[in-house]
Amino acid sequence: MKKKMLAAVLYAPGDLRYEEIEVSRIGADDVLLKVKAAGNCGSDLQRIMVEGTHTFPCIPGHEFSGEIVEIGHKVDSFKIGDKVTAYPLIPCMRCEWCLQGEYNLCEDYDYLGSRCDGAFAEYVKVPASNLIKLPREVGFEEGAMTDPACVALHGIKRAGGIRIGQSVAILGVGPIGMLACQWAGAMGAGKIIAVDIIEDKLKIAKDLGADVLINA
Repeated sequence: MKKKMLAAVLYAPGDLRYEEIEVSRIGADDVLLKVKAAGNCGSDLQRIMVEGTHTFPCIPGHEFSGEIVEIGHKVDSFKIGDKVTAYPLIPCMRCEWCLQGEYNLCEDYDYLGSRCDGAFAEYVKVPASNLIKLPREVGFEEGAMTDPACVALHGIKRAGGIRIGQSVAILGVGPIGMLACQWAGAMGAGKIIAVDIIEDKLKIAKDLGADVLINA
């Protein structure tokens, strides 16, 4: 196993350095992934260029997939060679909210790529409890889109879901809106209406299943 790796390390807003650093040492409940694909989220750009991460130095990147290359001695649900992605939020599992299963309300959470090192590196350490095994037919690039795809699905569910044959309007077709277009089609929407002020985005939305395009 390599002891050094290349990584994009953020030292301050606007100060991102590509350098060689130590590979993270895993704990008993962790795995080490060789990163195969990583997405550049809008929040990554904001953290890197404007707001910074919660700690410095920090490796950004929370939308990713990879292959397990090392396993902690307490991990028995995954094996070396598994193709996986991961939830970026790491709950403490101790606070009131975690004990109720409301992990998104955790009072003392970590977060890959902003509170602890993320995936803009050759390797990333992840708790095994955060892993999702990818189906064999899903590629690494598709797997890295799991997090934003879930964000889009969550938005649809919060809006009441989609019934088969129902018309759906998606206001704004940035990356999440484009994923929502695809979810709407997969869920059986009768007509998908995409609304945006950027014509190029609307053209992509049409390729992804939008039936009606409105530039407004």
